[in-house]
Amino acid sequence: PHDGPEAKAVVSTQSTGKTDLFEEKIRYSNIIDYFPQYKGKVGDAEEGKMFIRAMYEEKKPPPHDGPEATHIFPHFTCATDTNNITKVFKDVQEIILRSYLNEFNLV
Repeated sequence: PHDGPEAKAVVSTQSTGKTDLFEEKIRYSNIIDYFPQYKGKVGDAEEGKMFIRAMYEEKKPPPHDGPEATHIFPHFTCATDTNNITKVFKDVQEIILRSYLNEFNLV
């Protein structure tokens, strides 16, 4: 691996867990009480999750490829959903592949 300035790729997996609890609680707890900038439908778990995802994505630099690329792989997880780990594992594989492609200047 490179230790110099050419090795600046930043990759992050963002996992928001306990979506089952979020979906239950959003029915009686208004997200606007905690995030006044939320403009989605009250009680809508999917809109709430997309709002939270967008807040994470707003914090990263603009997307681009190359040795200084920044990639975020967001996940909404629930411990009882076995498909979650498969999706996370595939994203980790992509992170590793991108890292090697960048290291050898193939992208």
